[in-house]
Amino acid sequence: MGHKSTIDEMKERLEKIIEDPEQVIFVAKDSGRVLGFVSVVAFWEILSGHQGRVWGLDVDENTQGKGIGRALMDRAEEWAKEQGCVSMKVNSNVMRTGAHKFYEKIGYIKYKEQAIFKKKL
Repeated sequence: MGHKSTIDEMKERLEKIIEDPEQVIFVAKDSGRVLGFVSVVAFWEILSGHQGRVWGLDVDENTQGKGIGRALMDRAEEWAKEQGCVSMKVNSNVMRTGAHKFYEKIGYIKYKEQAIFKKKL
């Protein structure tokens, strides 16, 4: 789980997510140690209806392959259904071929390739 945000930045983001009823984070732990998390949002798309979207899934590299990612995704999908979402979407960087195999293994299909643009505000 090697992201470059500071603890304070992550704490502030987590507080914002916790306050938002359209978002949730599920955490997998063992004896107090975080093994992974999934961050999910429910939102409306004009063309697709009510959607669930995985904003982030990360599993400690030492525990990958042990069902933690699948369990987190199962819980995320269950939550999205509870919110009335009709499908779940997830983006994955084109270089993350292992992640692509994981998503396909748990029933996701690749339906689009696109470039993502960003502008600093």
